[in-house]
Amino acid sequence: MTVCLLVGLAAPDARSIAAAGTGNGEVVTLEQRCQRLTWCTPSFWAWELRLATHQNEPTSARNLATKLVRLQQADGKWGLGTDWGRTSYDFKHRTSQDAESWEVAEVALALLAHAETTPFPRAAEKARASALLAAKYLKRHVVRLNGRPYLGHMPECNYRLQPHSTIAAAALLATYPRFQQLADQLRSSGKRMKSLRIVPAEGQRSLKNWRWGPPINDYERVQVGWYLDMMGDPAGQRTLRRYERAVTWDFYRGPAYLAMVAALAGRPRVAQRLARADNFSPLRGYDVALADWSDYLLATR
Repeated sequence: MTVCLLVGLAAPDARSIAAAGTGNGEVVTLEQRCQRLTWCTPSFWAWELRLATHQNEPTSARNLATKLVRLQQADGKWGLGTDWGRTSYDFKHRTSQDAESWEVAEVALALLAHAETTPFPRAAEKARASALLAAKYLKRHVVRLNGRPYLGHMPECNYRLQPHSTIAAAALLATYPRFQQLADQLRSSGKRMKSLRIVPAEGQRSLKNWRWGPPINDYERVQVGWYLDMMGDPAGQRTLRRYERAVTWDFYRGPAYLAMVAALAGRPRVAQRLARADNFSPLRGYDVALADWSDYLLATR
């Protein structure tokens, strides 16, 4: 089987072809690999874009960024692509067009990173325009509680406020001077949550009556650390260093995600150590991109 980056844009380059050892000559696109598992969401494309950018492969990166720009909806979000149904705290069914707020920020931040390095001016312009549209989407969906701003898990579906969603939005908004004040407020609100969610009171779907909900997991705490570090907050580095030394994790995706973050921060030895120790195996479609990061790190000397 041959794995290719074929997104309907250009021929694959050296990064996008990898032998998988079946010998049957089958060509498999990135999209097909992602869709073999459930939940092939936009973060898959964002993490593949991060990898192509990190490997200095501008054509692959441009193709992936173009894919993301085309997937973006008119209001600035990226939908999950899969219907979720409805939980007890949702006020509507989750559809394939609805978005997770952290993922909107994650994708937009990847596009901005791409725009800083691509040699293609038009691609950079499109990536920046897409990221700004996403920032405006998140700004519109800020929820204020007791005067403090937060971002919900899925703005179109529930009022489950989350630290990583709130701080992800802050990291994106902080890249724009016009949104800096709101970004600072979101960062402060997210940190004050102390890794706990804010959820509607039992049996309710609004925040008229609210309570502290369950804590976020280790993977989501690493996200918080990365987003805070992007904003120059020392708490971000402290979080990342703590998890670099972690022996046990409460969520399978954490070490693989941290390996990507460490590589992007110019810490290849840490990234490789995490990849070796983790033996990461994808469970959902978007995990395939993190598996590609692990494979890359393990193959790099």
